[in-house]
Amino acid sequence: LPVFRSASGSIMTLPGGVLLVFDEQWDQRRINTFVATNGIDKGSIRALDFTPNAFFIDTAPGLASLELANALAAEEGVVIASPNWRHEVVLR
Repeated sequence: LPVFRSASGSIMTLPGGVLLVFDEQWDQRRINTFVATNGIDKGSIRALDFTPNAFFIDTAPGLASLELANALAAEEGVVIASPNWRHEVVLR
């Protein structure tokens, strides 16, 4: 897996997955259309309950999640599209 460094210097990796949040005004039909139009497998997406219209898309680890998040971020109706970053934790 590729390794990245945050602005603060901590190590980050991409274990796979994309956090996707749509405009809260979008209904399920519009979300389903978006998923189909963008070639996202319906079996790889699951709803999250921390905010309306939040989903997690399963992806392969590594750059696949970063590339998908970047592609989806530019789409209409997407509020958040972020790869699932894993951050290094340092105990003090």
